Amino acid sequence: MRKTSDFDHDWNDVTIFEKLPVRKVAKKAKKHDDSWKQKRKALRRAKQVMQEITHA
Repeated sequence: MRKTSDFDHDWNDVTIFEKLPVRKVAKKAKKHDDSWKQKRKALRRAKQVMQEITHA
């Protein structure tokens, strides 16, 4: 099988690409608010600790 050069490149051709500025954007706020999970977990943990103290 003969190797064909589908990509004929001129090695002397130097193409300069324009550097585009990269803007760092602040992260978007989460659409879904899961803060209630943290509060519920903290309340359950507090209840568990209280039960361990009172029943120990």
